[in-house]
Amino acid sequence: MSEDEIGQMRPENFYDEYGEKEWERLEANIHRKMEFESTVHYLKEYLPDSGKVLDAGGGAGRYTIWLAERGYEVVLLDLSEGQLRVAEEKVKERDLEDKVSFLKGEIRDLDFVSEEFDAVLCTGGPLSHIVDEEERKEAVIELKRVAKSKAPIFISVMSFFQVISNIMSLCPEEVVLLPEYLETGDYTEEMVQKHSLEPTFTECHFFRREEFEELLESCGLTVEKIVGLEGPISELVDIEKFEEESTEEDRKIVREMVEKTREDPVVAEISSHMMAVVRKA
Repeated sequence: MSEDEIGQMRPENFYDEYGEKEWERLEANIHRKMEFESTVHYLKEYLPDSGKVLDAGGGAGRYTIWLAERGYEVVLLDLSEGQLRVAEEKVKERDLEDKVSFLKGEIRDLDFVSEEFDAVLCTGGPLSHIVDEEERKEAVIELKRVAKSKAPIFISVMSFFQVISNIMSLCPEEVVLLPEYLETGDYTEEMVQKHSLEPTFTECHFFRREEFEELLESCGLTVEKIVGLEGPISELVDIEKFEEESTEEDRKIVREMVEKTREDPVVAEISSHMMAVVRKA
């Protein structure tokens, strides 16, 4: 693997290159749309009526814009300058500059005073991009620190079992990674180099539900819910075929199925993303 390919696996470089695809991702198909729609469902349920919100690792700004359009004051923080540029363009297009500020930064070291925010988001999987276990804990503690007492914190991560499904159906050459992956839940530069593979994603840690809950509780957070955002449609291999052949009524039925099952613990395990709604204990 070349030095350029190694660098591409670092999250900031990967998302710089990914650019506007991250904005487009959440409307690409019913699978991706359900990630957004399910997240928004719980934002509506748990957010305060108004206030200042941190969108930590907010990327291209989908949730930042959703929040700003509803009157929240939002700080979008991200590691990727490329993603921040996309977000700034999208915010400007919607005349929301007075509601949104931008900051390049790390979720492991937030440059804010304690208890600054009325709500905190860390959605789409930024925590999964921290491979080191102790550094993941540092990041959760930072998200907790900047939230006001009793403020809701929304954290979504990428799930362990979905990666196995993806390898088996989409990347069979990566089957050689399964023994190490099953042991650690990690996808790293070292693993890809060891097996002389082409990288297919950035470095990542993929979570089991129980592991995720234990991490949050160990950081002094009360877990109110852990949900599977996309639900069983995460297992839909040929999403393009479904999009082409399904009717609007079909898609309505699928949405209702996801809504009815997403709080089942099993569904959290098999979803591409699982999200926790937590508060300070």
